[in-house]
Amino acid sequence: MAITHRENFWIKVSWILVLFFLLASTVSFASIEVYFSPSDSPEKFIVEELGQALSSVDVAMFYFTNESLANALIEARSRGIKVRVYLDKKQRGLKSSQSRYLAENQIEVRYSSGKGTMNHKFCIIDKKVVITGSYNWTLSAEERNNENLLIIKDPVIASRYEEEFEMLWNKK
Repeated sequence: MAITHRENFWIKVSWILVLFFLLASTVSFASIEVYFSPSDSPEKFIVEELGQALSSVDVAMFYFTNESLANALIEARSRGIKVRVYLDKKQRGLKSSQSRYLAENQIEVRYSSGKGTMNHKFCIIDKKVVITGSYNWTLSAEERNNENLLIIKDPVIASRYEEEFEMLWNKK
């Protein structure tokens, strides 16, 4: 028995739908939020995300002088969250750096050691959320500078950032 033109059409449509649903189930659909400082006050969104952490927070930051963000990390640590902070080597001796305050509160802090500047500005939460952009974790970024901040909720993207963080963290 021959397949009619109409049956052939529906067979093709069925296969297209099957392929579409297979592809859709494997494609990552990231949720991305965009904020600008000083108008959007990005700090509050960072604090909110840190407050929702369930297992881990990894931060790679060029400049970290914002006490409110340091307190949010300390609060996460007090909830049993594993918190690690990797900073540019210039933060080690900088008086306004939050690095000593973090270390005093049982947060593991490491510093870059290479010749160049460690200019990253990102945070990974629970290996699913990435906070990144030009926004350093400083009061200047929050109150004076024109900065951008992205909050990306996608485990595939987060895994790429986690690879970079682990490479930095484990550098000898």
